[in-house]
Amino acid sequence: MLIFLPKISLRYRIERKINSLKFHIIDFPNRLPALCYHPIQLKITADKNNMHNSIRFKMSGFFFFLMLIIASHISASQNEIKPFVKGSFKQIQQAHNDRPYIIAFWSETCAYCMKELKLFGQLLKKYPQVDVVSISTDPFLNEKTIKQILSSKNLQNIESWGFADNYAERLYFDVDKKWRGELPFTLFFDRNKKMIKHMGVIKEKELVEWLAAQSINK
Repeated sequence: MLIFLPKISLRYRIERKINSLKFHIIDFPNRLPALCYHPIQLKITADKNNMHNSIRFKMSGFFFFLMLIIASHISASQNEIKPFVKGSFKQIQQAHNDRPYIIAFWSETCAYCMKELKLFGQLLKKYPQVDVVSISTDPFLNEKTIKQILSSKNLQNIESWGFADNYAERLYFDVDKKWRGELPFTLFFDRNKKMIKHMGVIKEKELVEWLAAQSINK
């Protein structure tokens, strides 16, 4: 009686080896991404996060720097002494059309003007809803001098202009056809856009009443 078990066993083992090898060979491409994907994904994700963080940091720094430039430009614009020429009066009116404001014309040599500017400086802190525009009627008065005068009256942050025409009468006429340069000359524009002209120093009581009236909610 012949027994073929060893041959069957050997063949079986060989086939198993071959099949096992085939399985590993065939499955290797499918298993390779699974083995490698997670480390690669983590590395890519980490790189992206680093890149995004770097971009966010750089963009934040850029916008911060940009805001500083804008803020300094606004601050510089607010303290700038603008040249008052023909047409500037209308320009000021258009710029302040949405709220009450005062335009104060003054001169360096006008003692009453200095008194009125001081009064504005004392009261305007209580009435921030009212703008004050300063206009020096001394043609081409030194900018440093204008700033020093306004600063001494606590008006260093208000909008300021200076006559920039040697023929001052031309500017007088552009503001008011009847004005001949008398000072102090002050224009009050209330919340209803009504203009009141005042020649000479205004009384404190009258000024307080006008300022208070602009603060009343209607």
